[in-house]
Amino acid sequence: MGGLGKLYLGHHKEADAVRCFREAFRLSPRNSVYVAELARSLEKSDQPDSAGRTYAEALRLSEQGGKPDPIVYTIYAGFLANQDRFSDAVNFYTKALAADPHSADAFQGRAAACEKLGDMIRAESDALAALRESPRRRDSRQLLLRVYRAADDNRKAQEQADELGKIVEQEQSELARGRRCARR
Repeated sequence: MGGLGKLYLGHHKEADAVRCFREAFRLSPRNSVYVAELARSLEKSDQPDSAGRTYAEALRLSEQGGKPDPIVYTIYAGFLANQDRFSDAVNFYTKALAADPHSADAFQGRAAACEKLGDMIRAESDALAALRESPRRRDSRQLLLRVYRAADDNRKAQEQADELGKIVEQEQSELARGRRCARR
């Protein structure tokens, strides 16, 4: 049910995602990630009060298990960033990275929050770390492009634009290949 909920959420079918994550949580009541995903679904379906309470429950469940789940911290940090609480988001992304120092999502989230806070040095560092963990991240390349343009570093900006172009070209090639296979 959790996978189906993520699929619905990715296709902007929030009500279906809420239903799936509620069922996933019913079947696995100690799974803090399902609760965090339910909270994210509630947030995206414009139920911020319910989302806030559900995020608090996800954090409680995660932390009571002894070893907090970095995914829960990352999802919650995204919620904080969406609320323009960028300093708080940075703190939770940092907690996620303490639990999983290879989380490209946490590095990228913290980079974006740092950019919003005007800390371009840390934004650059975290975006580069996200790329070390996941080299095809379009969002990291776009953030670096903004950072380098703001710093008038044309050489680095052009490098990121070139890499971004390669990623887009590769994605388009994969889509075309998929369409050809589907026709057969």
